[in-house]
Amino acid sequence: MTPRLYLIASDSPRTPQLRQALIEAGYHVHEDASQTADLILLARNIDAFTRTGQAPLLVWLEQPGDVAAVLHNGPDDCVAATASLSEVLARVAALLRRAGQEPLGPGLSFGSVRVDLRRSSADLGKGPVALTPKELHLFSYLASHAGVVVARDELLREVWGYSVAETRTVDTHMAALRRKVEPDPRRPLHLFTIRGRGYQFRQ
Repeated sequence: MTPRLYLIASDSPRTPQLRQALIEAGYHVHEDASQTADLILLARNIDAFTRTGQAPLLVWLEQPGDVAAVLHNGPDDCVAATASLSEVLARVAALLRRAGQEPLGPGLSFGSVRVDLRRSSADLGKGPVALTPKELHLFSYLASHAGVVVARDELLREVWGYSVAETRTVDTHMAALRRKVEPDPRRPLHLFTIRGRGYQFRQ
C-alpha cells in the first residue's frame, strides 16, 4: 500500500515543489487532519506543536532555526531550512522504513507500458507522453492497490481531497489516463471500470 503523508505547510514557493516531489516519489499526499497518515511532514517553522497518533513526525524548517532545539520538542527528525528536496525525501523514506513502510517505486512496467513516476510520463513504446499531476496521482493510487476495486468515493477523497457523489471528475480523468497508458483505450488491459463498484488496476 502507498504510504500516506499528511503535509502541513505554509504558502511558501517551495510547497508546490515539495508536494509534487513527494507524489512523484510514490507517496499519497493529503492535507486533511481527519485522514490517517503513515508520516506527518511539517514544512514550516513552529514554536510548539501537539503530536497526535503514532505516525512519525518530520519537521522541515521554513526559516533558519535551531534544529537541535526543535528536536528537543519531540519530532522524530528535523532538517534545516537550507536542506535540499532530495535530503527531505531521503529522510521521509528513512522514517517510513523504520516504521515498516515502503513507497511505490519510481517506475512501473506492465505489458508494453512503462510509467515513470519521477518524470510524470507514460511510454507505450512510441515515446513518452506527459501525465498531468492529477493523472499521475490517480494512476499511483490505483497501482498501489493493484487487483483491488477502488470505489469512486475513495478516489475522490484520496486523490482530489473531497467527496461529491455525482461528479464525473473521476470518469473524465480515467478516460484521459486510458488514452495515455492503454494500447487500445476502448479495450483496456489494465485500467478497468467495474460497473457499480469503482475502478481497478491490473498488471
